[in-house]
Amino acid sequence: MLVKILLITSIVCSIILSLQPQPTTPINPDPALPAEIPTQPHKSTPLIINPRNHDYEYLALINGSTTITHIHCTNRKIGIAIFSDNNRIKNCLFTNCTDEGVFIGGTHNTIENCTFIGCCDGIELRFATHNQILNCTFLNNTHAAIDILPHTNHTQIHYCVFRNNPYGIICNKGYQTRETNNEFLKSPLNLERCTNT
Repeated sequence: MLVKILLITSIVCSIILSLQPQPTTPINPDPALPAEIPTQPHKSTPLIINPRNHDYEYLALINGSTTITHIHCTNRKIGIAIFSDNNRIKNCLFTNCTDEGVFIGGTHNTIENCTFIGCCDGIELRFATHNQILNCTFLNNTHAAIDILPHTNHTQIHYCVFRNNPYGIICNKGYQTRETNNEFLKSPLNLERCTNT
């Protein structure tokens, strides 16, 4: 029953969030950071699914072709988990997620203009193919900004900023990972276990 409620809520949330503009405000004059981030959702929007006494509550995308914009996921184990294809997460903020801000286990998904602060991993990919991470910022995450796990291939990472992460990008047997035009500061790039990088 809880799973059905979570799935229905995620569909409603994604539809509402993709249709309604969200207010934004500048938070940091640093030109390397996004100029605007979401401040608060529309009052009728279910922002974060937070049932009590469940460790892995998250917004799950299982139907595909969904766009989520302008949400702030905070203090969760996982912010958003993608188990489908052709989804887009754009202009979102993920803070203090103790596992990862976004989990990707699907194909042809795009994470764009998002900020990840203080998560274990900003983004984790496993059993994922042909996904893109574009113009994202990763600050002070505790493990890796982007963690590419086995059975993941053709990941594109472009125009991202990595600051103060133990690893900027870490690859564990990923295939055809491409990264270009990214900025790394105190966030080592570790692609040595990737194939044909």
